[in-house]
Amino acid sequence: LAKIEDTEADGVELNFGCPHGMAERGMGSAVGQVPDYIEMVTRWVKQYSRMPCIVKLTPNISDIRKPAEARNAEEAAAVAYSDQLVDELLAADAVVIATGLINFNIYSTLKSWIDNVARAGLTFRYTESGPVGLATGKKVYLVLAAGGVYSEGAAKSMDHAVPYLKSVLGFMGMTDVEVIYVEGLAFGPEAAEKAISAAHSRVQEVAKTAQLVLAA
Repeated sequence: LAKIEDTEADGVELNFGCPHGMAERGMGSAVGQVPDYIEMVTRWVKQYSRMPCIVKLTPNISDIRKPAEARNAEEAAAVAYSDQLVDELLAADAVVIATGLINFNIYSTLKSWIDNVARAGLTFRYTESGPVGLATGKKVYLVLAAGGVYSEGAAKSMDHAVPYLKSVLGFMGMTDVEVIYVEGLAFGPEAAEKAISAAHSRVQEVAKTAQLVLAA
């Protein structure tokens, strides 16, 4: 943990939901199915680290967040990082999300951020007519980097990142999403340079448009 802190990382993630963590030996997702074990390991991490700690649970663990007034000190510390991320999101006028396309989808760390900001009663709520997003009035810029080309052509259907992000952001009320692709990076140095240059040009166009909107 000390070595991780030396890297100036923003936080540490404890993944108790991984199905590949040798569950047959009592590790990985096997630990994530026992709330007492989760609490014990998380307490160890918080004892020796000042970094925020994100805990990923197995699907069968529910009701992980009590109302603020019902939390004890340890529970309050565990949810504080999520509260901070939600506050940052709700206060923002614009949101920039950058991710690489990994196995046709987003990074696990970005998924952790989404899991922490998608909070019922804070960024969305359920009504008789269906869910309503509460994180509205924001412009979202999504930057997607990929070795291949997924914005068009035969591989477009393999891009699950952009559809997923648009869906979950829209669920929280963020429907104004602009995508900037940096793709074809694995097709050699010339193709990579061309892709990066095109992305830079697009970013400059977006920046000029944003400045005009602010001036108006």
